[in-house]
Amino acid sequence: MGSHIPVDVASFEAHDDDFDVIVVGCGPTGATLTNRLRGQGYRVAVFDREEEVFPAPRAMLIDDESERIFGDLGVLDQMRAADLILFDSHRFVDGRHRMLADLRPLESGLSVGWMFHQPTFERLLREQFGLGVGVSTFFGHDVVAVANGTEGAQVYAVDAASGQGRRYRARYVIGCDGGSSVVRRSMGVARTDFGFSQPWVVVDAVVHDQEFFDSLREGSEFLCRPGRAAVFVKGCRRHLRFDFQVDPVEGETDWTEQAREHIAGYLDPATLTIIRVAPYQWYAGMPRQWRAGRLLLAGDAAHQTPPFAGQGLNMGLRDAMNLAFKLDAVLAGRAPDALLDTYEQERWDNCAEVIKGAVRVGRLVTGAGVLARLGRTVVLFALRHSKTLVRARANADLRKEPYRAGLIGGAHRLSGTLMVNPRVTVDGDATTLDRATGNEFTLLTLRRPRAAASAEFARRFGGRVVVLGDEVVCADGELTAWLRHHRVEAVLVRPDRYVFDAGTDPDALAAALIGAVGAVGAYSTDGDHEAEPSSGAAAGRGFDAVGDDSPSGAERLRHPRL
Repeated sequence: MGSHIPVDVASFEAHDDDFDVIVVGCGPTGATLTNRLRGQGYRVAVFDREEEVFPAPRAMLIDDESERIFGDLGVLDQMRAADLILFDSHRFVDGRHRMLADLRPLESGLSVGWMFHQPTFERLLREQFGLGVGVSTFFGHDVVAVANGTEGAQVYAVDAASGQGRRYRARYVIGCDGGSSVVRRSMGVARTDFGFSQPWVVVDAVVHDQEFFDSLREGSEFLCRPGRAAVFVKGCRRHLRFDFQVDPVEGETDWTEQAREHIAGYLDPATLTIIRVAPYQWYAGMPRQWRAGRLLLAGDAAHQTPPFAGQGLNMGLRDAMNLAFKLDAVLAGRAPDALLDTYEQERWDNCAEVIKGAVRVGRLVTGAGVLARLGRTVVLFALRHSKTLVRARANADLRKEPYRAGLIGGAHRLSGTLMVNPRVTVDGDATTLDRATGNEFTLLTLRRPRAAASAEFARRFGGRVVVLGDEVVCADGELTAWLRHHRVEAVLVRPDRYVFDAGTDPDALAAALIGAVGAVGAYSTDGDHEAEPSSGAAAGRGFDAVGDDSPSGAERLRHPRL
């Protein structure tokens, strides 16, 4: 287990308080994780080098699962009026802006998600930090080092205002600090590279006139121009995003003038104000290990993806929900520390498939060779003429693999899948299943389990038994039909909304969860530090130890779909 400790931190004084968890980085993933842990009553500290929420949206699309997470976090209703817009279309055009395909997912019976306003989302999450036991916030603090230990971890941070450095202690430290993560560097882990790296420039702008903004088409547009591809996206609150591909350059470059020229290809630059111009190396890859002792990674620190599928933030929110309930179980003494190993075990392959989908879209848009152009023409022609192919392609590119190993039962094919969220009624009031059941382990069943099994389930996990037809009623029959379709009478759902297992015997499901938690520890991340380093094109992308692009035999066994 590595530690990233500069020599000059020896003089840092210890902070007075110890914490259960320190979260490094207060973007969407860090703020979500912080609030989930705060709501569970833990002492949480969150660090970020910036004082305020970043003013420009860096992510713009949430999917159906993230919409449910917004609901769990209590911000969904607040954002509906101005900060959520149902996604309308993906358009693909050629170098002269001639239409190649106009894909409207809703017309194909597919919901891609919602455009959302990230700064609003983050502000709402930060407003919740003072609720309950509260969160200790250290904004304007630069984390310069992290130390791992058997009993806990330490974070070394400098207050930008005073220049004072202090040492902070916690049982666990979670790195949500982005692509250049200090926490990840402290772990010294190798990476898996998915073979996609391109330089782009990202431009955010705000339109002056609301009426003009409203007249612009919703959705996104991909300019398929080899070597000079571009993406245009209409967001919320008069925000527009212009991304354009550039040649690799050495050193610092002011891209402002090129940004204005690029915008002029869409609309008059005088109609808007540019609020950000930033070069990015769009890259696809992940560290092979997300945990080293008391240190764990989440969000962009754990996975980097080109933005073509709009899934970067969505993956981070899923990380936070998965990790939060496992940290809760470990910190509360209901599960061994080894339960945290199942976080990477579940999320790694899931994220790998999502990133590969984004890479496929990126290659479709940016492919420059003769075969790439021919393939793009054929694919877009087919998509333009077949709603069935639109659904199939979208499902392939946005696929989120079920969890196949980890804290899942595995007896039924539903195990490891995301639970549905149908409409139900509680005491005569219509609501969703998510809101009716809350965020505990929940045993949904058509018949009441034995009292002993129910009591043990509640004692061990704070679990809740919901007998359908009693307090929760399947008003429109959707949930009952779903159970009948899968030939089950009971489903045990985890706090992150994923199915632990399903079957006909609720007592057996409760017993299986108890047994699974007792058995964790068979999976281990030990040994991943031994990957052979490489150099050249794969180097210099924010990872300290770089493994070769082809995983070793052991790596293939652990991540069989690579």
